[in-house]
Parts: sequence; C-alpha cells; structure tokens
Amino acid sequence: MAHLYVNANGKPVTVHSYSGGSEFSKCPRAYSLNRRQGWREKRRGASLDFGICVESAVQFYHANKLKPMSGVAEFQRLWAAFKGLTTLDYTAKEGSWVDLNQMGSEMLALYEVKLPSFGYTEPVFQLNYRKVIFPNSHLGEIEFTSFIDILAKIQVDSQPQPIIIDIKTGSTSLDASNPAKLALDAQLRSYAFVTGVPLAGFLWFTKARPEGFKKGDKITLLVNKAKMKAGDPGMMLSTTDDTDEVKAGAILTPHQYESFEEKSKGLRGKALEAVKADFGLHHATGVHLDEITRQKLQFVYVRIPDEDIREAGESIGMEIVNINAASETGSFPKRPGVRWPNNWCD
Repeated sequence: MAHLYVNANGKPVTVHSYSGGSEFSKCPRAYSLNRRQGWREKRRGASLDFGICVESAVQFYHANKLKPMSGVAEFQRLWAAFKGLTTLDYTAKEGSWVDLNQMGSEMLALYEVKLPSFGYTEPVFQLNYRKVIFPNSHLGEIEFTSFIDILAKIQVDSQPQPIIIDIKTGSTSLDASNPAKLALDAQLRSYAFVTGVPLAGFLWFTKARPEGFKKGDKITLLVNKAKMKAGDPGMMLSTTDDTDEVKAGAILTPHQYESFEEKSKGLRGKALEAVKADFGLHHATGVHLDEITRQKLQFVYVRIPDEDIREAGESIGMEIVNINAASETGSFPKRPGVRWPNNWCD
C-alpha cells in the first residue's frame, strides 16, 4: 500500500495536509523527526492553545444561538485550563496568562459586536474534507485532508454563495489594503482546491497586550454610545484618573482625531491642553475603559481564480510525490536557516 511514511507506532500514514506540506517544504528533517519519529517540543508557545480557545468560543457562541456574552464566558472557561501551566511560553506581545485572558475576552466581545456587519450566515464549523490526488495510480490511496473552520453562505451579486472562512489569531494585522492578494495565500488556495469552494477568506483576530490606553491609540467601541455605536473605530484622546486607576477616557472618530492633530500640530503645554479640552468638550465621546478594546478583528475574503486552485492541486501533488519518495529512500535532509526571514534554526 502506498503511503507517505510509517509513523513511530509502525503504522503507514496515507493522509497529507497543508500543515504537513508546509513543514516538509520548510525542513524535511524536521518533518521526519516530528511525524515519522514522534519527536515533540518539551515546551510550546501559548499562541496555539490560545487560538484554539478563541476558535472554540466563536463556535460556542453560534451554537448557543448568539446569546450575549456567551462566547466570552466560554473562552474564559476554556482558557482557565491553562492557568499556571509551566510548559507554555509567552511572547512579549502576549505577556502572561492574565494578559491573554483579557485579550481573548475582548476578542469574543468584539466578534459579537462586529458579526452583523460581516454578512455571512448559516455557519457550520470544523468540517473535514478529503480528496484523492492521484486516483487509479500507485499513489491512489493517499488523500489530502483539510479541517475547515467555517463553511457559511454570503451574498454575492444578490445570490447566496458558499464561503470558506479560516480563523486566525495573530500578533500583527492582516494587510487588507488589496484584498485580491489573498488569492496568493497557500492555505486558502489549498482549501479552495479540496472543497471546490472558490470564495475563501480570513476571520483575523489581532492581539494587543493590555498595557493601558494612551493618546492616539486605535480602539473599537464595544457598546452603543450617544455619538457612536458598537463596532465603530475610534482614537483615544485622553484618559481620566479615577482614584488609583485610570478607568475612563475620551475618544474621537478617526476623522475627528485627524482634525485634532491638524489643530494641535506644533503646540505644547497649556496651548495643547486647551485644544484637547475643546475637542473633549465638543466632539469626544466619554467611555469607561472596559467599553473599548485595542484588539482588532478583520473579515476579508476573495474569490480564488480557477488557475490558482488548479495550481494548488499541482503543488499538493508534488508534495505527496516528494514525501513518498523521501520515505522510500529514507532521505530527509536538513534545510537549515539562521538568517531572517528563514531563521528557524536560531
């Protein structure tokens, strides 16, 4: 029976995936150590478990019929299992378990607020698709598989069409200046290939460590206010001391903040404070700091061209052939790197 490799338990593996292909392309030796020999890192980054908790909470929110704050509560319940776990490593952007607990809670609150504006309906979560790449050949028993985070419907030209949505939690925002560039994403291309659904996109959460608010911070409003509504973007103008903690602030719309910047350009001291006070009095919206968030959420999608879908299938086929050949010869050479951006051996 044709297979990709024999794992550490002596069982032939006949299922290929996007993550497997990425790992093999990056370093065949690492692929062999992890998948054939069963090696595992003693420590792991917190981002993986955090992302799974966010995804699961999004799914729970929909399963619970969009009950307000149910996604937030579910995230907190899931993330509580990782409190005090000493094997998790946190990046400087993530800070600590406590920081990520607040970030994830705000992300789910933000999702609840912004969901109506995204336009997708009838979401189904965690669907497994499989596809034989070389039917009726000696590699015919090897399948490519993908777990799709969300399969939903969205209106395109007044017609409902299926769409694949992949949920990501990252430390940097998705560059959405040219959505057409998403068609170049290898993972979305592979999903379009295995499902036959050309519309694909990201539900992209961006982490922002809760370090307090300062003037000029980009925020999103989580509740309706007199001058602004939940989901609106804003800019922090000032914060107000309340006893020992900063609990309140004043925000402007991006357009208002641009005007404030123009009128306060070059000013210092009392002159600057006078302009700030004037904008605070006549334009700003007062908020409690738990009513705003620095977390970001983007929903961006694209139609993957037929040619790109075909090429994705060809790339997957080449990966299967190469991994199968490496397994037969036992040759999984290192592909080392110590210089950015290929510094995975540091």
